[in-house]
Amino acid sequence: MAQKPIIGRTSRSGKCSIHRALRVDCGPQDVSNDGCLKLGCCFDDHDSTCYYRMNTCSLDGHFVFSVKATDNDPPLNPNNLVVKGQPQCSPVATSADTAVFKVGVRDCGTKMMVNGDVVSYEVEVEELHPKIKGKHSPFSLPVQCQYEGSALLHTDLWSLNPTNPPPVTALGTVRVQMRIATDESFTSFLPEDQLPLTLYLRKPVYVEVSITPPSPEPSLSLRVRDCLVVTPFLLRLPCLQTLRMDTTL
Repeated sequence: MAQKPIIGRTSRSGKCSIHRALRVDCGPQDVSNDGCLKLGCCFDDHDSTCYYRMNTCSLDGHFVFSVKATDNDPPLNPNNLVVKGQPQCSPVATSADTAVFKVGVRDCGTKMMVNGDVVSYEVEVEELHPKIKGKHSPFSLPVQCQYEGSALLHTDLWSLNPTNPPPVTALGTVRVQMRIATDESFTSFLPEDQLPLTLYLRKPVYVEVSITPPSPEPSLSLRVRDCLVVTPFLLRLPCLQTLRMDTTL
């Protein structure tokens, strides 16, 4: 197994000297030089393009990193690299000797860990269909991206502001409840004295989240963006994992 690279806590820690074929576009198409730099990205004055720094955690919440063919012996095929267990999460750019990934911190089965003010996200890259099998161990490269609390807050605000709903003008307290059903019919729920619930991985859990009456505004609707579970982690640090959701309205 290759050593785990930690690709930085600030968006300006990565490099800008990137071959054109491996650059990943950053920001809107007509972004200015100043606008590009505010995003923590690189700007090329020759063709007015804005692109992500390499091997960094971006302000908009992405890992952007490269994997070299020579990171393994025998050499890898960059076109065969994917995020482990997520074959749809393939490189966004490749060359004969390099694969470039852009992975959202909430995508591709990313694992999230919290240690004080530092939030770490981790994915693992593997090679599909290796040419040589047998005595050689399969290629596996964990990649970790770290944000300090302030940087993570800036990232969340940057990505969520454009889609914020209009404010609710009614005054009052909104109460939200979560219940765990015993099966997919959602007709019977576990009592509180049986919580917290421990389940095996890949076992479905039926969760109902709702606004409890009375509501200060009858037209209020509840939208769930992520559903997280807590699992044990080394050194007793909390480890949060995002569940795959099959939503029923």
